[in-house]
Amino acid sequence: MGLHECKSADNENAAAARDESRHAGLDKRERAQLRTKLYARLRELESGIEKAEARLGEIHALQADPDAYANGLVTPEISAEGHSLEQNLPAMVAEWENVGTEIEALKS
Repeated sequence: MGLHECKSADNENAAAARDESRHAGLDKRERAQLRTKLYARLRELESGIEKAEARLGEIHALQADPDAYANGLVTPEISAEGHSLEQNLPAMVAEWENVGTEIEALKS
């Protein structure tokens, strides 16, 4: 196991412990309601990540095609959109991981 994997596991364990303590005062109904909201957010994030990754793939394919430049398909706006997606995807994935961790903490 590499250093990054160890740090990642430590971060996940710390996040799970925080989530468990944060949810300790909730009754069964409140935990179920929160879990429902978190599952909905998880689905939103999964959908958003899939769409962003697909669009980024399209943009990268365009940028890799010399004909796309010749035909004017690669515009500054397309390049900016690709850059924006590359910047935003890691935060979306991190939130998805955090929501998943919080859901797991509510199960215990």
